[in-house]
Amino acid sequence: MSCCPSGALGAAPENKSRVASGTTIIIEHGQNTELNISCYMTGTPLTENPDRIIVLYSDVFGPDPGLQKQHAETLAERLTCEGKHSVTVLSPDLFRGQPPVQYSPMLPEWAGFTLTLPMTIYRLKYKFKPDLIVDRDIAQILLPFIEKETGKKLEDLNLACCGFCYGGWLAARSLSLPGSSFRCGVGMHPSFKVEMFHGSTELECAKRIGTKPMLLMPTKQESAAYKGGGEIVRTLAEARNVAEDEVFLEFPTMDHGFVNRGDTSIPEIKENQEKALSACIEFILKYCPL
Repeated sequence: MSCCPSGALGAAPENKSRVASGTTIIIEHGQNTELNISCYMTGTPLTENPDRIIVLYSDVFGPDPGLQKQHAETLAERLTCEGKHSVTVLSPDLFRGQPPVQYSPMLPEWAGFTLTLPMTIYRLKYKFKPDLIVDRDIAQILLPFIEKETGKKLEDLNLACCGFCYGGWLAARSLSLPGSSFRCGVGMHPSFKVEMFHGSTELECAKRIGTKPMLLMPTKQESAAYKGGGEIVRTLAEARNVAEDEVFLEFPTMDHGFVNRGDTSIPEIKENQEKALSACIEFILKYCPL
């Protein structure tokens, strides 16, 4: 069992030749340095009180491979609305350099996945369970850091979250935190299946979101629950009393993982990546207004 559906794209290589415009910071946790979180930050520094703050969660491969940092920079740039607003995008490595899925570069991907699957399941079930990665890392380390750096209370900030695959689940869980200060969330090819590692269900994950606005972007591999008429879509729409197309945008020709792991040299994939990012930006502007 994996949090990604069958047919999903595999890991994308890290583009080490790309020059990043952001910086990597360390979010410290008191004297316990083992709980420190490395975080890629792009856009306006938090100390300059940005108009919007976006937390971008990674998939199970972590924030370094693929297009995650590039997309973080795109969100930061385009959410400024041509320089009218200041924006910070934070991409934390909640796995602390040890993501749930780790392939050996000496093996073909299919073989690496098969051999490492037991350890992947172990990590997802025990090392990155909700009370550690959500209740501790997000609620007790990341969010207090944002509060401290900006000098503002969380409820006074325009805070949104979004994520890829596993990160879509983290976005849902962030919206579900008691008294959550996140105003909205976006899940690009989201995987609420993580709930099954922890004795819950995808539907229960959706129910906990309540009236918080969340946009789902299912692909051809996502189950019917994430698409028009599906129970997850119905749950989110009914909670907010909105039409279903307010809570999901389907990408029926794309594979799970296409936004941050897709090959940008393929025109159709690049076009749909742009469509997904544009929809994400539009959603944040609508539900995280200034």
